[in-house]
Amino acid sequence: MNDFDDEENKLTLEKVIGKVHQEIGETITNMGHEVSDIPDFISRFLQGDSHIGWGGFHSIYRKGDALGYKDLVETAKPLFDQARDIWLEKGYRHSGALLTAREHQEVGSSGYGQYMVMPDTVVSVANQTLKLMEEKKTMTIEEIRRARILEGMTNIDDTGTVTGEIVPITDSYHFLSEERKAEIKKLEQQIISGLRSIVNEAIAMKVADLTKYEGVIKDLTGGWVSRTATYAQLEKLNVSLEVADEAIKLAYQEGRKDDVLTPMEIMLLGRKVDEQYKTNPYTPIGIQRRRLSVEEVSTVRAEEKFFELETDLFTGYKYPIALSLEPLNAKGETERGPLVLDHNTKESMDNRVIDLWKNSVQQIPYSRPTDWYHKEQATLIAPK
Repeated sequence: MNDFDDEENKLTLEKVIGKVHQEIGETITNMGHEVSDIPDFISRFLQGDSHIGWGGFHSIYRKGDALGYKDLVETAKPLFDQARDIWLEKGYRHSGALLTAREHQEVGSSGYGQYMVMPDTVVSVANQTLKLMEEKKTMTIEEIRRARILEGMTNIDDTGTVTGEIVPITDSYHFLSEERKAEIKKLEQQIISGLRSIVNEAIAMKVADLTKYEGVIKDLTGGWVSRTATYAQLEKLNVSLEVADEAIKLAYQEGRKDDVLTPMEIMLLGRKVDEQYKTNPYTPIGIQRRRLSVEEVSTVRAEEKFFELETDLFTGYKYPIALSLEPLNAKGETERGPLVLDHNTKESMDNRVIDLWKNSVQQIPYSRPTDWYHKEQATLIAPK
């Protein structure tokens, strides 16, 4: 009846902690990829990198949420806003709004064919004549000219028509006064420095949280903390509950929770029980030992609700299930055997599954006639 014969697949503390370390490493790596390049992206955006532009900036802005801590996200947002304002002050604009109908056609943009009657005039300027669409805000000729020059595009004349002339520029500060250029450069340094500090703090905080995560998992495997309290703590740390579930399973497997389990439940886990406790098979061991009161055990069982295992007792082959931790009566006894629950949903097994399993179920120690898995001794199939 031993549920853990397969040593290769047996759940161990080393395996559980190994998964924790793997998850910590992957989380830090993924977070690093997500946020560590934010300062560099903003720096390139401020210098007019055409691979970032207006759309790229909004992607970076949204990346700020990956920092993972509300206060740091809120601290970063004003720096993003400052960077956007500087970009606009320099003269940059969304590149799609700077193109003529012909240029849109050349890059494969759709929806601008109607402007081909003025093919070499910037669409937003042509629209002021053709009135083909409503624009909430129109740019001046000078705004468009500056933005096109900064983008390395051909210049336009006073009618918004391209001239074919390329105006060479040396840097993104081309249209700023020398005084303002110095001020902007200083602001840019402060923005990048500020974002770099925020990113470093976010990663450091995540490392600290994940160190707590390892401690929580170790406490779980030791059976010292409840499932409900732990889940709440791990959700605050924004980590997966999968390893926690394995840690809890290990705690039951290794006997760390025996004080709240009945002899019947311990035997279902595939472990032996001292004969002295078998005389009260429905009373948890902690109560029998007088280490815990009925109220204390009842509280823990109500919080835990179930425990998980893999067993061949019900199916004839190893199968993952969950078993309910039934409430105790005033005497500290369960009044029925554990319910067999689906290991994914933790809901009672479908009656069709139960009907199928009834043909394969082995002798369940101390089962009651009211339990669907109960078999009279005379009809039992010999255990494997």
